[in-house]
Parts: sequence; C-alpha cells; structure tokens
Amino acid sequence: MNASPVLLRLMVAQVGLDPKEDLRWVTDPAQKPLEFFAEGKIDAFLGFPPESQELRARHAGHVILNITTDRPWSQYFCCMMIGNRDYIRKYPIATKRVLRAVLKATDFCASKPTRDAQRLVDGGFTSRYDYAFETLNGIPYESWRDYDAEDTIRFYALRLRDAGMIKSTPQKIIADGTDWRFFDELKRARGAIRLQRHLPEDRSWPCFRPQNCGAVSRCSARPSRVLNNCQITGLLAE
Repeated sequence: MNASPVLLRLMVAQVGLDPKEDLRWVTDPAQKPLEFFAEGKIDAFLGFPPESQELRARHAGHVILNITTDRPWSQYFCCMMIGNRDYIRKYPIATKRVLRAVLKATDFCASKPTRDAQRLVDGGFTSRYDYAFETLNGIPYESWRDYDAEDTIRFYALRLRDAGMIKSTPQKIIADGTDWRFFDELKRARGAIRLQRHLPEDRSWPCFRPQNCGAVSRCSARPSRVLNNCQITGLLAE
C-alpha cells in the first residue's frame, strides 16, 4: 500500500485490522502506486482525483471506501485550516480575511462547479474538464455550514489515540489547539448570505438577519494534523 499512511492506518484500524501486523506497507516515494496497482503489484492504495477516474477508465480495481460518502468518515470535515498561534494573535484581521476568502471560494465551488472546472482547465491544473467537473460536483462543499468542527477534531483525535499515534486526549487538543471565534462569526455571516438567496420578497422572514439564525478511495480528504505552536482557526471542505 502507498500514500497517506496515517489516514490509511486509521481506516484499517477502524475495521478491526492491525495496521502493523496485517498489512505490508510500500512507502517508497519514488514508486508510482497507480501503475503498481493497475499492474497487480500492490493490492490497494489511497487514490486522489484524477487517479480514481484514470483507474476507472482502465477498468482497474474498484472503490472500497470513499470518505466523502461512507460513514463514519463522511460525517466529519476532511480538512482543517491551521495557523501559527502568534500570527493569529498579532494579526486577527488578516486571519479573518484569509478564512473568509477560503469559505467564499468554497461557496463558489458549490454553486458553480461547471465554471470552476473550466477555470482549472484554463489555469493548466488539469487537461480534463470532465474529471475536474466530476471531482468538484462530487464533493459536498456546501456542507461546511452543517458539520461540527470540534466534533471532527474529537473524532480524529480518538482514532489517532486508539491507534497509538498520539498521546494527548481529544479534550486537551481541543482546549489547547483550537479557536473557533473567527469561523463561528463567518459561519453566521455566510449562513445569512445563503439564506438571502432563497428568501421570498417579504423581508419580514424571521431568519433574514444573521443574529436570528442559528482504500482505493475516490476521496480527496486527509485527516487533520495538530501542529506545535499552531491553532486550528477554521475549516475547509476540500
């Protein structure tokens, strides 16, 4: 197996296997896991677009886990935005602007995947519009308002602790390494924007004002990492 060994180990442990004893890992960065898998030299690997589309076009293998749709992984954020603790304290306005830009871009991807897929092609990030559109259209970008960020940290911290990869408790990680103030404020503001798009002309609608509103895998997800001297300030549905 190859690529993203931490996430793969969590997946393996989640289904009751011992990642140290039950699997033989291939982690040489010089190897090409897609080609090895297509040639039958390895049994599985964690794939990211466009690898999944390429394998499907070659009729090689099948998806055994997609964390954008399969529980429990699909119930949590795939990614977290991490910032240096000192920078966040010194430059709160800049931090909020960066987070706002990311969330705004996330909403753009959710609302117009055809446009953004074409931008990826025009920008030279990929030559396949169909692959880009399939990827953008298959990721629940709009769900960032609905998921629980703190519960996501708790979920991954428990998995990492159970697998022996970290020693800290979820409670300590959440207490020492997270700050949701910026995100919560932007979440209320962006939530109001979404509501306005669907409101009737009658502006007396009760929620109009923000203050009234409360392992071949096709996924493009990775587990969150908590770094020393860093704080998680928000989240990004990739």
